[in-house]
Amino acid sequence: MCIDSQTINKIIVKYRYPIPSLDDMLDELYGSCVFTKIDLKSGYNQIRKQEDEHVEHLHVVLNVLRENKLYGNLKMFSFCLEYVVFKGFVVSSKGISVDKEMVRQLENDLYLRMQMRRFVKNFSSIIAPLNELVKKNVVFKWDDMHEKAFNLLKDKLTNAPLLCLPNFDKAFEIECDASSVGIRAILMQESKPIAYFSEKL
Repeated sequence: MCIDSQTINKIIVKYRYPIPSLDDMLDELYGSCVFTKIDLKSGYNQIRKQEDEHVEHLHVVLNVLRENKLYGNLKMFSFCLEYVVFKGFVVSSKGISVDKEMVRQLENDLYLRMQMRRFVKNFSSIIAPLNELVKKNVVFKWDDMHEKAFNLLKDKLTNAPLLCLPNFDKAFEIECDASSVGIRAILMQESKPIAYFSEKL
């Protein structure tokens, strides 16, 4: 028996549950004061609740894990903290800042640098010389220009501003600038930065 399911397929609701991006997860944390991080074989679970609800919800999560024989690494658990280190960021009720440990690893990881772009004004212009070094068919030659760019980026990340968590009930402000070499923007609320954006042209 052969069936043409094209018509049925058009009306079937597809189940999609994509993993949220890091930026989406951080944007959902406005108003959070208590954080818990659970390591399930390198998977992280951020729980957003009031403190009493947080503890109650934590019991539910831990019971579900136990019932399904999912075991976390207790050494990696962090319970009911005022801040939590998460994917290179320090997240607290005050906002998001750069994890200083990640700055120390900056030299070895270009991907990490790209994650930190939201903290640095004119990031693309600063990192441009370093990006040139990792292009295909380019001979790796570290000179004064690269050293200067690296030290400037490290300094900017070490002294990065505290970024505010977005409050979707308030108005957003965008400050933009463009030149012949690049564009940049700052997303703000009440003149406080939420994220910096830049792109080299």
